[in-house]
Amino acid sequence: MSEWLSQVFDLFNHTLAAVLAFPPLRLFLGVLLFLTVTALLMYAFHQGRKGRL
Repeated sequence: MSEWLSQVFDLFNHTLAAVLAFPPLRLFLGVLLFLTVTALLMYAFHQGRKGRL
């Protein structure tokens, strides 16, 4: 099981490295990550103001 998981992580790392080697995709992923983190923080802040967090 551990060897299989290691191979899955290696495949993910190789795929991510290939995507990040292409500058327009790197920019797109950076913007997507920024928007995702911003949305999660806004959601947590909104829930906290309602008293649910």
